[in-house]
Amino acid sequence: FVNRVEDRLLKQSVILFENTRHQFQRTKNVEEAIYEASQNAPHETASHGERIYEILTADDQQRALDIYYEVAPNKYYKMFTGFSYLVSEYGDRIVRDSSMYLNAIAKLIQDINYEILRRDRLNYLLKGLSTIAVLSVLFIQPIEGWARRYFPIMSDFYTSKMGFFTKVFFFLVVLVCYAMIKKLIANDEARYLAKSERVLWEKLLYIRVLPLRWLVDRIVPQRHQKEHFRLVQLIKNANSYLTLEWLYVQRVLLCMIVFVMSVTMFIYMHSLATHNVLYDPLRGTGVFGRLGPNELKIAQQNTDFDRAIIQTLDQGTEVTPERLRTLISTLTQTSEHDTRTTTAANRIYHKYMEIQQEYFKWWELLFTLLLAAAAYHWPVWLLHFQKKVRYMEMQDEVDQFHTIISILAHFERMDVETVMEWMERYSVIFKDPLKNALNNFSSGQEEALEELREIVSFEAFGRIIEKLQLTIEKIPLRQAFDDLELTKEYYSEKRKEHFNRLIEVKAFWGRALGLTPSFYLIFLYLVVPMVYLSIMQTAESFQQITRISGR
Repeated sequence: FVNRVEDRLLKQSVILFENTRHQFQRTKNVEEAIYEASQNAPHETASHGERIYEILTADDQQRALDIYYEVAPNKYYKMFTGFSYLVSEYGDRIVRDSSMYLNAIAKLIQDINYEILRRDRLNYLLKGLSTIAVLSVLFIQPIEGWARRYFPIMSDFYTSKMGFFTKVFFFLVVLVCYAMIKKLIANDEARYLAKSERVLWEKLLYIRVLPLRWLVDRIVPQRHQKEHFRLVQLIKNANSYLTLEWLYVQRVLLCMIVFVMSVTMFIYMHSLATHNVLYDPLRGTGVFGRLGPNELKIAQQNTDFDRAIIQTLDQGTEVTPERLRTLISTLTQTSEHDTRTTTAANRIYHKYMEIQQEYFKWWELLFTLLLAAAAYHWPVWLLHFQKKVRYMEMQDEVDQFHTIISILAHFERMDVETVMEWMERYSVIFKDPLKNALNNFSSGQEEALEELREIVSFEAFGRIIEKLQLTIEKIPLRQAFDDLELTKEYYSEKRKEHFNRLIEVKAFWGRALGLTPSFYLIFLYLVVPMVYLSIMQTAESFQQITRISGR
């Protein structure tokens, strides 16, 4: 719902900005142009236009600007308001036979159109994939019912330990794919903004639960350790709200939860297998068709009889087929050498040995520890994934920096610090590094820019910083960035190419993640078990035929 409102606001913003451009050509006055444009704009954008008009006509414009920057719906409104304020305060200029303000609005409209196209295409390619990933859960029961009906041998798989594990792992795959798709399709800028002021469950647990805090404090890397620097840098690159302590709270809790759930799952799987041995009369039935009423009744009687015998056996004594034959002949008043007695003894002995094997094994503990270790590293892997998604969108923000600088460069007395303030104000991905650089400007502009260039390892952003370093003492800002106008077409084509590649990469991963649960359900939950059980039963049938032929 929020994404749809944002998309509608972007499309309506183009109408407001184009109306403003038209009215400014007529009136040559910024405040009047925005006011007139707001009267004919759609409702959502009209309210923002009227708010911007009030800011430009306010007594304390700077304070009103700062308040609006905190509540502006997106960066485009911030840019429009800021440029309108500069032109209203210092006047418009003619640059290359064109109005500087009109050029600024035209570039802003172009950026919005790029964003609208990006969102529309991304929504078209990824639309419904998260729904497909989740809806695959609804088909697990129909598929299982169909397989049980037409291939009764599949009941052995679905009621077995492996069937239970396959089903649990399927739900885990669905959750992971859904979370990844949501991160790929997310459009809101807020996903990159730090949320350190939020009261999170990590913070509450870290402060209130003393044993957890004691454990976290002892496993968090110290400041002088390489791991501490690496994780802090990763959190910054991913622009996560987490602190290092909260990250380790997540890791420890997730590890503990997965470990407990895994142990519980294995214990339940053994209990399920034991229950199936004792109570399921249909274990090992044929591939085609079900048992008839008489055959099912006999199978149920045999199962009840076997269970009664097994429950009378002492766990401390050795159980052999001979002892079982003696016990059965005593209970049924038949001979020990009777064929039915021998068959029942062998059947019960086989079931008894199966039950004896149902205990928590060492390799299950090892597998549980591996799952817990994977859960422990999962928050870090998620940060790496978020970092990669973020890196894919860095070029978009650099292109917007080019737009801002190309407009600001034409204002008189424009310095590096002011440009940096504008970049920080409208930045999302590079906001924190820019803010830190501005804080360090008082101790030396050259040093602050050099530190910023070293922190942010993105080539296109580094070139902007290098040009800003040149403008500190050597050349004016307009000369340092004169190539922006000369290579405008090149950057436009380059941006389109980056836009297409970004969409293709996201679409590829989105389709792969969206269809993974369906492929898992069809192949690993239906086809592979069916083929395996059919082959195993065919081999068993051939063995029986061979034994009969040998007789």
